[in-house]
Amino acid sequence: MVGRYKANTPELEANAFAAELLMPRTLFRGRVGAAVPSQALIKDLAEHFGTTLSATVVRFVEVEDEACAFVVTENGRVRWWKANDRFDGYWLDPDSEVSPHTVAGAYLSGESFPDEAEQVDGEAWLGGRARRVAESLYEVAIPLGRYGVVSIVWPA
Repeated sequence: MVGRYKANTPELEANAFAAELLMPRTLFRGRVGAAVPSQALIKDLAEHFGTTLSATVVRFVEVEDEACAFVVTENGRVRWWKANDRFDGYWLDPDSEVSPHTVAGAYLSGESFPDEAEQVDGEAWLGGRARRVAESLYEVAIPLGRYGVVSIVWPA
């Protein structure tokens, strides 16, 4: 995450409070069930809870039982990312260029977004500082308009 944001404790506390108020963990998990991340799922959750796509993606990663992370890309670069505890050992290089071998990178090259998750080469997202390497990851990417693209990634 962006360093200045991580250091802002009141903002972090306010965001955690807002997430629990608007998307209570129990209700959110109940609505997700065993569903695999997809554009349709995230859009349905955002509409149901009355939240933005980006806030919904953050909450999804926070409450997901499986290892996953979200990555926000702007102008072809990783802007920031956050993973849940189960994604431990994997690493994405902040400010790195987005590989064209990712769903987000393919979109930036002019391709359309698939609604369902796509399998991508793990090296395309994971940087050289990762303690764990995934041969492949699943990725679902969602356009955020002028704010770029948000992707959810998880080990295949």
